[in-house]
Formats: sequence, C-alpha cells, structure tokens
Amino acid sequence: ARSRGAMSTAACCDGGGDASGGTMSSDATALDAQSLVHAAYEAVAQKSASCCVTSVSNRASIGYDDADRAYVGDADLGVGCGTPVKFARLMRGECVVDLGCGAGVDVFLASRAVGTDGGRVVGVDMTNDMLKQARLKAKELNLRVPEDVDFKLGTLDALPVDSASIDVVLSNCVINLCDDKRAAFKEAYRVLKPNGRIAIADVVNRGKALPKCMQTAEALVC
Repeated sequence: ARSRGAMSTAACCDGGGDASGGTMSSDATALDAQSLVHAAYEAVAQKSASCCVTSVSNRASIGYDDADRAYVGDADLGVGCGTPVKFARLMRGECVVDLGCGAGVDVFLASRAVGTDGGRVVGVDMTNDMLKQARLKAKELNLRVPEDVDFKLGTLDALPVDSASIDVVLSNCVINLCDDKRAAFKEAYRVLKPNGRIAIADVVNRGKALPKCMQTAEALVC
C-alpha cells in the first residue's frame, strides 16, 4: 500500500485557502481561475507581486532556517506555507517530485537531502518564468540538469512524470490552488512507487465560511 505520509496545514486570513470551501466570483470558470493563478505567480517570478502567506523576512516561522535560506538564496520568493522537505524523511538516493516548484526552493533543499549519487528531484510548474529562474539557480548551485534536478512545465492534474517512478511527492501550498484537487491527488498517487510517500504543506478550510477577504478568485489564487 502507498503511504499517505504527513500533512502540515496553515491558515490564511483565519479562513484557509481551499477554493472548494468558498465561493469564487460567479463569472470565474475553472479556466479563468487557472489563468488567474498563472498570472499571479508569473508576477511573483518577475518580482512585481508577492504572496499573502509569508514574507521572505519571516521564513523561519514556516520552517526555513538560516542554513536553508543561505543555500537556496534568491530561489526563495517568499511563497509557500510550510517546509515539506523537513517532514518528508528524505533518504539518500531517492527520487522526488515537487508539485508546483516555483523557482525551486524546495527542489534544491530536497536535492541536498537525497544527494546527487543516485538521488534526483523533479520540479513541475505551470509558469515558464519560474522554471527559467529555477534552471539558472541550479547551474549556480552546480547541480546538473536534468541528471540531478529537472524542471518541467506542467499542471498538477496532468503531471509530465512517468507512473510509479517517484519515491516521494512534495507540495508546498499549491494543491489549494487547483480547481480539481481530486485529479491532482490522483496524479500524485499515479507517479508514486509502491510504498511511496506524500509530504504536503498547504492551507485548508476547517469547515468555516471563508472571510470576505477570501471570497474572490483573485484572493484565492494566493
């Protein structure tokens, strides 16, 4: 059986960021929502916007210590709501995929944990600007692409990853942005090897109505 692993949760605006728990603008279709997410994180990659969850200056509060931040440098754009690498129990030689990798912060931390002698980490993101930054940072860190780390354009409901090829699936505050979360989890389990693990940091709605500040498509993309 495949292990579900651990899940870390954090709340945003005291209500959570799960789009399924609130009402998006009436004219926001699934495609509209995906376009909003893409535009929002493209702006983050271009450093013309930031996320509401946590600032770069306050990263320690969600688990990134000084050594982590010194290692990844500008790959940490201040997005995310936890540190899945810290509770994934990564082992040397494992193959890992990071769902919604952004500029590669968790990919690089995972690569440091699994090593480059048999270990490999793949990052998947829907934003070309994020992937471009991640590849440049990999070169700066002397990581080989695609041998040590790789960065692929794709969405969580259609991962560009072979079935049963991954030991550990990571995701940091991205599944809440998916319109079809069931499809995202289905894909995560598809790519896992038998007895593989999933480590997720994300925001969830604990059954409460979303606050007014979260009841728009624009707010939910954060």
